[in-house]
Amino acid sequence: MGRYRGAAALVIVVILLALSLLIFNPSFASALEKVEKAAESLGRLIPERGAELTEIRVKVLFSDQGLSQLFLGNETADFKPVGNAVVLVGGYVALTDENGEATLKAPKGNVTIHVSRNKRNYWRGVVDIDDNETIIVKFILYRLTPLDVKVDLSPFKVTTPVTLSFKTPLQGRYYVGKPHISFYTPWGELRRVPETLDEGIDYRTLAGGGTPLVIREKVVGNPVYILPDSTYLPVERVELEEKP
Repeated sequence: MGRYRGAAALVIVVILLALSLLIFNPSFASALEKVEKAAESLGRLIPERGAELTEIRVKVLFSDQGLSQLFLGNETADFKPVGNAVVLVGGYVALTDENGEATLKAPKGNVTIHVSRNKRNYWRGVVDIDDNETIIVKFILYRLTPLDVKVDLSPFKVTTPVTLSFKTPLQGRYYVGKPHISFYTPWGELRRVPETLDEGIDYRTLAGGGTPLVIREKVVGNPVYILPDSTYLPVERVELEEKP
């Protein structure tokens, strides 16, 4: 069993590394086509172990619920398809198309599904696959603005401790990311950390609905004023649906 898990992990790592080239090497005109071929080949590296195979369809969707101090967790979601998401089911790999859909072979029964929508980290779940099944994975992002902000100012330190308090949406369970902090320096300069818009969701960290979260960060740049309306903590709920 360990041998199969190791091979599956290798597939994910190689695919994610290859896909990262699409971000940092725009000169790769045919990079996506090469990655698709690599995914098809890598998918065959995992032994089938005698399992009966069937063809399935996986659809990956994403919804951004925007910014708020408090969400109920049952807000109406406007989903958009996620193209070029990495899908790994039972050792078989595929990339979603512009409609967020991927068709691939998979063994019947209970298998693990991995999905990476941002080509940097991946979510994992378990599905019970039957003939010609459709699996829908929905990522729902909430940007929590702080309920409270505390800044421990010190002009003689390189970093400034900042404490932010949040509360997860009242219903559901949520994966927690890294806070995005916007602030003014003593010289009136507007800064944001981190500088990228990556949510940095950690799919190993899960919090229940209505959970208070206290996040402590050391910020470089002497933040004298934190902008509460543009400072937020990204959290994400993932819904998994199986349809015949």
